[in-house]
Amino acid sequence: ENFPLNVGESRTISYLWTPEEGTYNITAFSPPVPGEDEIFNNWETIYCAVSYIPVIGFVESHGETLHSEELKIYYKSLGYFVETIRETLTIKLLKNYDILVVGEDWYNVPWGTSEIAAVKNFIAQGNGLMAIGDEPSSSLQGVLSEYGITYTGYIAAPGPSGYFNSSHPIMLGVNYIFAPNPINSLWVTHPAYWIANDATNEHITIAGAETGGKVLSLSDDFAAYLYECDNKIMFKNIVDWMTPYEHDVAAFLHCPKFAEPGDTVSLNITVYNLGKSNESNVELRIFVNSTQIENITIPQLLTGSRNVSTYQWSPSEEGVYNVTAYVLPVPSEKYIDNNRDMHLVKVKTFPDILIVSDDDAHSCIFGTSLGEFESILTAEGYEYFVWKESVLGNPPLEFLTKFKVVIWTCGDYWAGAVDPKDALTLEQYLANGGCILLEGEDIGYDHRYDNFMYNVAHAFYSVDDTGAPGLTVTDPTHPVTSGLPPSFYWLYDPPYDDGVDPVNYGKEVIRYSGTSWTAVTVFDGGGTGCGSVVYYAFPIYGLDFSERKTLVTNSVEWLLAAAIKHDVAILNVTANPTQIYMGQEVNINVTVTNEGEATENFTVKVYCGNETGENVTEQIPPPNAMWISPPTIDLTGCQVGTRFNITVYVNLDVASFTWQFMITYNKFLLKAVRCGYTGE
Repeated sequence: ENFPLNVGESRTISYLWTPEEGTYNITAFSPPVPGEDEIFNNWETIYCAVSYIPVIGFVESHGETLHSEELKIYYKSLGYFVETIRETLTIKLLKNYDILVVGEDWYNVPWGTSEIAAVKNFIAQGNGLMAIGDEPSSSLQGVLSEYGITYTGYIAAPGPSGYFNSSHPIMLGVNYIFAPNPINSLWVTHPAYWIANDATNEHITIAGAETGGKVLSLSDDFAAYLYECDNKIMFKNIVDWMTPYEHDVAAFLHCPKFAEPGDTVSLNITVYNLGKSNESNVELRIFVNSTQIENITIPQLLTGSRNVSTYQWSPSEEGVYNVTAYVLPVPSEKYIDNNRDMHLVKVKTFPDILIVSDDDAHSCIFGTSLGEFESILTAEGYEYFVWKESVLGNPPLEFLTKFKVVIWTCGDYWAGAVDPKDALTLEQYLANGGCILLEGEDIGYDHRYDNFMYNVAHAFYSVDDTGAPGLTVTDPTHPVTSGLPPSFYWLYDPPYDDGVDPVNYGKEVIRYSGTSWTAVTVFDGGGTGCGSVVYYAFPIYGLDFSERKTLVTNSVEWLLAAAIKHDVAILNVTANPTQIYMGQEVNINVTVTNEGEATENFTVKVYCGNETGENVTEQIPPPNAMWISPPTIDLTGCQVGTRFNITVYVNLDVASFTWQFMITYNKFLLKAVRCGYTGE
């Protein structure tokens, strides 16, 4: 269907479809419009299984509540049967359901003895109980305690958390879960087990048990915040986990969204057995576009277990590649929605500058300053790459390290301006020598006095909305302020510009006119091994074009000049002798050079099969110096004709670059092969 679509406009199109039983691939595709380069979001594919539908009962018999109807609505949208239970819980009644969802009860209305027995019988029959909330009734807590789950009463830390068992089925595809304040915590004993912790990784917030059926306890109102972080994905996974099929294998692919030609890209595929039966000879296939590049057979996959495979792929040309992991359906497997996982990888040579538009926070007035930064960089002839978090999610550290300077724009976003995952990534990037231009009027308001403000922004929050009429240069000698007038007014008064105070060797170069609060903080990382920072505590769109252009151009030029190059490379790997007999030692010589701009600590590791050679840690002097080490590997027990790989790793303490070299023993010949950047 063709139709016009204005800027910022969206349209929903509905079609009616009546399928028969089976699994279907449903794809929506919008052909790229003229001039469109980024096509990652031009299509979406879902797999629809037409089969048995889970029946989910939300228990409200005693006044239980989830404080929101969102979870019911969401489950209905997925096609599940959803009912509200308000009558007394009996064995006969619960036979109609596959999953019971029970919220918290502030009035602590007791359950009848027969109701408790009915719920325990329900679980014993192989069904699922999901308890949600920080204040469940004493009766529900009593049921949970019989499965090893106890509420502690200790207050856990609210907010996004990435501290969870990523291999558990309910966490497939989950990066962060969100728990609001207040939040209780849990204690587990057998048969219960830990699944997730709070935002500070100190207290358990999600625990499970599997005894006949499935028991799950979430110690906060996760369901009331269904669309925060990846809570929605988790709640979908919970149903899949609690209502397993007899046969169900699933593939999950993890790979980067972007790479450069010649990179060694790790394709990590996890195959899960989510079904009730053990499986054998499970076949995994990996495709790039329509070409199969690997075929792996998993001899045995027990129910509830997983298998992790890694394939190293090196794209040689620029382009967009469709990378697919596909696990063939096992005999009698009817649900194949999760047998295939596909990701698009864009391969291109990147410039020195990355702009990250942090446009996935909760609230904003006008948005980020992406357009303003793009306009200035384009006019000044700089090449750059744009990452929009609302489309691509959080950029990983290994991607940021491809760039000398990262411009991070939050504009006037708040309640998630630089979320916890991004904060940690930026702190690591800066420690690795990367340089950051940080911009946003509520970064300080959101982070206050945390590690991110101390280690990255190099300023602490002081006030929200300075009320200043403009800005005043306080250090006219610094390169960032070169060419700026002594004072200048706003073009648009920022809604809530943060007033901050420099800390941790941060330095004020511009302040808000008529106040004591800092507007622009700089940190010079030269000589520290870290990168440098320029932090605008206001949205750059508030400045007139002339001052805006001068300030941004100066900042970018200063940061590009300050960027530190880290580059340790292996020049050569030799083995002596090159032809060996069984039991003979092989001498491996590794020549390493520091081609960067800083003294590095590194570790050389040599692997032969499952045996590890000597690990040597030394200090490399500045560029052009070399160090040679002869780690030794004992090949005792290897049979003549055995094929094996030797891999040499170089790991920097600053975790910037890792260069991998492989020696393959094939018919008595050892050969050194140079590989690309791995990002590990």
